[in-house]
Amino acid sequence: MAAPRRVAVAEQPLPMRSLLIRLGSGAQAHPWSAYLPERLRPLDQRCVYSASSYKDVAAFECGPQSASSDGLPSPRRRAPRTELDNLMVAGRVWTLSQEAHGCRQVQEALDHADGNAQRDAYADELRGHILEAARCPHANHVLQKCIVTVPALSLQFAVDEIMEGNISQLACDKYGCRVVQRVVEYRPTPQVEGLVEGLISDVAVLARHPYGNYVVQVLLKHGTDEQRERATRALARNLQGIVAESHGCAVMSAALSYGEVSPPGRHRRHRRRLRHVLAQRLLGEPGLLVFLAGTKYGHAAALRALEVLEGEDLKRALQSLGAEADALWQSRSVLLRALTDKA
Repeated sequence: MAAPRRVAVAEQPLPMRSLLIRLGSGAQAHPWSAYLPERLRPLDQRCVYSASSYKDVAAFECGPQSASSDGLPSPRRRAPRTELDNLMVAGRVWTLSQEAHGCRQVQEALDHADGNAQRDAYADELRGHILEAARCPHANHVLQKCIVTVPALSLQFAVDEIMEGNISQLACDKYGCRVVQRVVEYRPTPQVEGLVEGLISDVAVLARHPYGNYVVQVLLKHGTDEQRERATRALARNLQGIVAESHGCAVMSAALSYGEVSPPGRHRRHRRRLRHVLAQRLLGEPGLLVFLAGTKYGHAAALRALEVLEGEDLKRALQSLGAEADALWQSRSVLLRALTDKA
């Protein structure tokens, strides 16, 4: 199949001709030209990033300007992605991380880094800025990427800096809560033991917070058996205050759910026991199960409790719900409708 004929500049429509003339004038570099199709960019700007902002990359990637016989720039070989990322990011990680576009560049560099040594070097540039990065709307993404991709020993300084601050306050921050979640989820247990201790001590407060509740849910899912047990018992001691908040209801639902799909074994038995303890405590508080069943966010937790309870406990729970059936129907209880459908 013959290649399509390339139209000379003089034959282009007026808008395209004006654009090509402006790009070929060489009077100044235009950052927006980086978004044009490859064949339309001036050769000295034909690179991933704006030549006007990053002349070192342009010099590395682009050769002298040349054009084909039809007046359009001819394609040139690009530099390898890892080399480009290193040129763009090395020495500028913290500066770029604080910008919307720059933080994406750093994340891509971490993804395409040539081994752990290069990732370690990128992460080390955040040293001294960890708490600030955790609360930054852009840099928190870079810090999360470091937590996921950088080896544990190389990122010990980040955990240490987080521990220097108030971990509960960070867990309640709009952006900091994401960083704390990644730390609990991906860092080895010995490395984050002190951090988790701080979270467990304030678990009843965090469970009711708009952002902190997500941290508690991750802890209940990824913590050790001992950590999950302590967190669950702390929730059980503060049930009434927790379920009074919509965010607390979400935590209760998570606490009664995690472990039901775990592989058979000791961990599954342990999680099921914790769920049973929490469901029994919920049933033991007069009127609390009925209250949950009649709320928009609590019905899921009530339904999970019914799935966990057995024998006489389950019979008591169903009797208490049945006694308030009229009130639950009037509140359009999703739980009661679900039970009716199953029946």
